[in-house]
Amino acid sequence: MPASAPHPSEQARLLRLGIAGVGRVGQIAHLAHYAALPDLDITIADLRPDLANEVAQRYGVRAVVDHHALLAQGLDALVVVVRREALGPIVLDALAAGVPVLSEKPVAMTLTDAERLRDAAIRHGVLYAAGYMKRSDAGVAHARDLLQRRRQDGAWGALVRVEVWSEAGIDGAQPQTVAMTAEARPSGLETWEAAPDWLPPSLRGAYEETLNVHSHATNLVRWMLDAPLAITTAQRDGALVTVTAQAADIPVAFALRDDRRSSAWSEGASFVFAGGTLRLDLPAPFLPAAAARVTESSPAGTQVHTVDADGGAFARQCKSFVAAVRGTAKFPALGADAVHDVAFADDLWRRLTAPAFLETR
Repeated sequence: MPASAPHPSEQARLLRLGIAGVGRVGQIAHLAHYAALPDLDITIADLRPDLANEVAQRYGVRAVVDHHALLAQGLDALVVVVRREALGPIVLDALAAGVPVLSEKPVAMTLTDAERLRDAAIRHGVLYAAGYMKRSDAGVAHARDLLQRRRQDGAWGALVRVEVWSEAGIDGAQPQTVAMTAEARPSGLETWEAAPDWLPPSLRGAYEETLNVHSHATNLVRWMLDAPLAITTAQRDGALVTVTAQAADIPVAFALRDDRRSSAWSEGASFVFAGGTLRLDLPAPFLPAAAARVTESSPAGTQVHTVDADGGAFARQCKSFVAAVRGTAKFPALGADAVHDVAFADDLWRRLTAPAFLETR
């Protein structure tokens, strides 16, 4: 054995990773990054056989028919990237099998189902991670450290308020990097509720947008401030929802807009102190290898922090999940914590659909 080669006992054992769902997001946000990591043995599943085979050939991995076949192989971890209402049953099966799982977000479309998954992870004692990849963004991590430092050193005085905006636009994906086929979207998946039963059908699309896009904003603010959010007021004017909330004793104002699909992505937060502001501008989610921009402004001047993207948020999230499965690091976004974002959406839309509100629309 060459002197430079590690002893077999020192080599990392191949981690058997399954990925259920290899459509657009499954490829861009997950498979492309896991396939670039060492010491992984990857198997994919998709109910579209032509797509599964084409993707398997492209990335040099195996393909099976569904998540049952994946779990039957004795996985070390499973990543679930199917459509939102089909996430829960697959995650539940993985947890029951004792397999650590990373679920795309939102973890469920109703609070009851989100709590069901949380409780299952606790009952089975299994790692349950949620795909809030912005917590893995290098710029966000840097901003969080700066925010904690500013709050502790008192140089800017008290944190007065937080202003948050989330306007979904062009997501930054590169279409040429995705393998797709003409097959219909799979219909053989077990599904849970796509929205609460109390929500009027005409509002289900807006509710879904809150969970699919704007829950990133609520999740991020809770993580940055290390405090729960409690809604105080909520209003809706067409595509714009404005929310005021409290995080401990700090007021937080949200502006959530749903009609910018053909415009530039605009998402971020400003943490306003008595004597300065820390601003965080988030990149479009699928923009390759981009990090959030961090800007500090005070009477002393303005500083824009240059942060190495380190592969981008999704790449860092994938590395973090593998490390968590191996037991060498903690994953930053757990499914139990993600329940709070579903609860926020539930509370928000209960307020927006109250009889007095509906009568004025």
